[in-house]
Amino acid sequence: MKTKMLIMLALILALVLAASAPGIARADEAVVRFKAYYTGSPVGIFDPSCNLPYGCIHQTFEFDGNATHLGLSHFSGIGNTYPFPLPLTQNGDMVFTAANGDQLFGYYIGGGTFTSPTSVEFGGDFWITGGTGRFEGVTGDGVYWGTASTATPTWGKLYFDGLLYK
Repeated sequence: MKTKMLIMLALILALVLAASAPGIARADEAVVRFKAYYTGSPVGIFDPSCNLPYGCIHQTFEFDGNATHLGLSHFSGIGNTYPFPLPLTQNGDMVFTAANGDQLFGYYIGGGTFTSPTSVEFGGDFWITGGTGRFEGVTGDGVYWGTASTATPTWGKLYFDGLLYK
């Protein structure tokens, strides 16, 4: 049962990646580079009832930083990290909010590795699915990576590098 579920998740991930892989922009589509850096204190709550028999960590992120096209901005994320079986996997939804309130929405899928009992390095792919204000109709994709500590107090650093399309 567990093997079938992992195979099904792998197939779904492969389909999502294939359907949303970076492509060649249409002639009428503007393409701009997107880079961002955020820091903050992630909050994780272990839930033994998800991802049976291993459990998962429900995470929330409220990070501040700077991003191209947003300037000083805020990153909010909510997702799950599955610590077992190794390697770590993670997925979730995210929102970038510019100082004027305009937003970019998206999701991420990735993985990670513990570099010590209380530190992890992680990374993966992200997709921008829309936005508000000057970001209405914007989509995008790219990669993210970072480091985090589970020691008290927690801390995290998060980087994004990709493209936005309009």
